[in-house]
This record gives sequence, C-alpha cells and structure tokens, in this order.
Amino acid sequence: MKLWDAGHPNQPLLALLLRNVRTPDERRGDLTAQVAANRTAIRRMQELVERWSLPILDEHVEALIEYARRITRATINSIPDGYYRFTDYLDDDGTSEEPVKISVGITVRGSNLTVDFSKSSAQVRGNINTVAAVARSAAYYVVRCLMPDDAPMNHGTFSPVTVIAPGGTVVNARPPAGVAQGNVETSQRITDAIFGALAQALPDIIPAAGQGTMNNITAGGIDPRSQRPFAYYETMGGGMGAGPNKTACRAYMSI
Repeated sequence: MKLWDAGHPNQPLLALLLRNVRTPDERRGDLTAQVAANRTAIRRMQELVERWSLPILDEHVEALIEYARRITRATINSIPDGYYRFTDYLDDDGTSEEPVKISVGITVRGSNLTVDFSKSSAQVRGNINTVAAVARSAAYYVVRCLMPDDAPMNHGTFSPVTVIAPGGTVVNARPPAGVAQGNVETSQRITDAIFGALAQALPDIIPAAGQGTMNNITAGGIDPRSQRPFAYYETMGGGMGAGPNKTACRAYMSI
C-alpha cells in the first residue's frame, strides 16, 4: 500500500494513520513536509541532469563517494591495529532489575574497522531494544567524529566500516520487541561503548563519556481552551566529558 501514489495522498490510508496518533494535525504537517522535501530533491536532481547530463553527473557522484572512502580509510589507518573491547550497562529495561549489557569489540586492521556487538545482552521485554540501523549509525557517527570537519558523508564513508549486530540482541531486536526508547536512550550508551573501546587505541583523542542519556521529557493532554490534544517532547542537555586538552561542557547535548 502506498501512502502517496502518483503525486496524491491515499486519503483513506492517511486518515487511518492520523486516527491513531495523539496530534494528527502536526503529524499531517510532518508527512506533507517530507513529501515536499522529496519533490524538491527530485526537481533539483532533474535540473542537474539537464545541465550536465546523466553520465557526467554519475561520474562526479562516484568521485565524491571515492573521495569520502579515501578519507575514511586514512582516518582508520591512523588508529593502531588491534582489538579493543568495552562493556557498558543500562540499569534495567523497565520491567526487571537486571542490568542490560552493551558489549562492543572493535577490530582495526589497516584501513578497515569492524564493530562487533555479539556479546551484548539478548533482546529484553522492555522497550529499550534497538534496531540494527541504530547500532550501525552509532558506529558511523563515532568514525565520522574522528574525520576532518569538511569530509562528506555518503556510501564511501560507511564502506570501510563493518558492523556485526546479531539478530535477537538488544542492539538488533526482532519483532515484536519494543524499540521506542532504544532509539533515544540505548543509542547513547552504544555510542559511549564504541568511544570507550576506541579510547584504548586513541587515549589522546577520545574524550570521557557524556551523560549517556537524552533526558527525554514528555508532556501532553487536552488543552482546556480548545479541547484539542497537545504533546510536547524535548531532550535536555546533561553535559559532555572532558578531553585530553579540553574541559568538560556543562548542560550540553551531544546526540
């Protein structure tokens, strides 16, 4: 089923989705904005093709991907070869008092880097599990932090990085596991674990861990003035760790 087809919304399907959210007007706006962004991207891409031709555009796209790959490989090459492990824990999953383990092993070999979560906890009953994309994104983010500020982000950036996240673990849960909180909480601890492992290889570069949480604040209800539902969601800064040559940042959010 398509939510948008031939440039027009599937109104019955859209209505069904909006009846199942707390703030339908805002979510309608979000979806419409995403459609508009895609249409703008299509139009701009067509303009580039018309100006330069598809073969020339493809050539430059491939060159940009290869440029990003070279920068990533050079960055990984600067990390000493070896195996680095770090284990962190979430206090619990909200349904029991058992800590949830996030264990990462990083292998650096030449210009290739492998991030392995195989020794992490199995998926849990609570909603702090994540999907594989979260684990991969955390790995890519950490590598990107080590690269020059002006390095591009594309497929070439990711290709030298391999992420092993076995299905059924807390970092790659299978349905029907809950993952809502994992996206915003567990993702932070996964990132901290990867930084913790690489700190063993790069002690003069990697800073201390930050707050390790997004401090999610949510408020909602029915506005008595309009009798319409409202929702407010925010993440609160809690500080970043100090580095070898920099002091820590207070009330700062790094996500």
